Amino acid sequence: MKTVDRVLSSCMRAASLVLPVFTLSGIYVGGVWNYTGFAFIFGSYFAAELILWVSGAGISARPEDERSPQNAPELSLTDRYGLQVFVLLHLISFFVSLFLLSKNPIGLELLGGILSLGVQAGSIGGLSGHEFLHSRKKFEKFLGLMTYGVMNYAHFEVSHLYGHHRFVGTESDWSTARSGESYYRFWYRAVVHGYLGAWKLECEILKRRKKSVISLLNRPLVYALLQVALFVSIVALWGLQAGLVQILISIVAWSQIEAINYMSHYGLVRRKDANGRLEKISGLHSWESNNKATNWFVFNTGKHAHHHADQCASHYELKLSHLGDYIPLGLPTMTLVSLIPPLFFAIMDPQVQKRRELVERKSALWREEPLEQVSSM
Repeated sequence: MKTVDRVLSSCMRAASLVLPVFTLSGIYVGGVWNYTGFAFIFGSYFAAELILWVSGAGISARPEDERSPQNAPELSLTDRYGLQVFVLLHLISFFVSLFLLSKNPIGLELLGGILSLGVQAGSIGGLSGHEFLHSRKKFEKFLGLMTYGVMNYAHFEVSHLYGHHRFVGTESDWSTARSGESYYRFWYRAVVHGYLGAWKLECEILKRRKKSVISLLNRPLVYALLQVALFVSIVALWGLQAGLVQILISIVAWSQIEAINYMSHYGLVRRKDANGRLEKISGLHSWESNNKATNWFVFNTGKHAHHHADQCASHYELKLSHLGDYIPLGLPTMTLVSLIPPLFFAIMDPQVQKRRELVERKSALWREEPLEQVSSM
């Protein structure tokens, strides 16, 4: 079974990295092939699930399946450089595809190209950019901003790093879905309030530094100006249709990113002690997936609790917290399920109740140990 896992995980990682090649090839051929990227993303994932099930290798990972990179002789090239390669291929395919789609007649074929590029930008693209936004390396930080900038979402750097990671599990966090809140209601709050929140957070930071809010030090302002300049350049080079296609691709990408955020913290709440101090962020405030195909294909995104515990940990360093309750389906599947609120609630609300019971069992420990206040920016 380990051989099946090893071969399949390598194939899944490779599929993630070459996704832009498939997307661009399909859009170049045109017609129904414009849907190639969209079909490839979900098709390769579900194929891996099927192989795991048929082979008897098991869809869910166990604690003993975790591999520590510190104990491994050497990181693979995919671990070390895979996301950088993907982002470069993604950016090339993004702009070449925009040019090709600018000549497509309006209709279902054009829609296929928008969906393929949008899901590519919001899934592996969004996850790669997210990792790089957390990086301390300047080049990787630049790649992260480029990845989010081409989908008009560069303000995510501020709203995510200084907002979500500070307020996760509270009413102040626009990226924590409330129990019983549909994806569509959450999408509006995450997108609109996330954007406004980025401006508010940046203004607070600049005022503390005694710097002018209207300046090139204001990141949301600079990013907005650059994104407007990008849109104008696209329209000038390839026409109004190319500009509109870029906006539609961006909306699809945001929707994919926010679907993952919706799933990652749905219904989870951080408690306060008698003095109103928030408990320390822990694995109890994020949903995890121990689905093998999920973590192979989207570079350990299912190990989300570890990411909140250590924001700068690379994807290959992340591990499951093994609390014992995981989302019952893989992340790609759950992003589709989230589009059907009654079905999503039927699956996740019992999980939320189960997590609350787990929290109650641990409440004795919290009474013995004072809750730690969230650190300030």
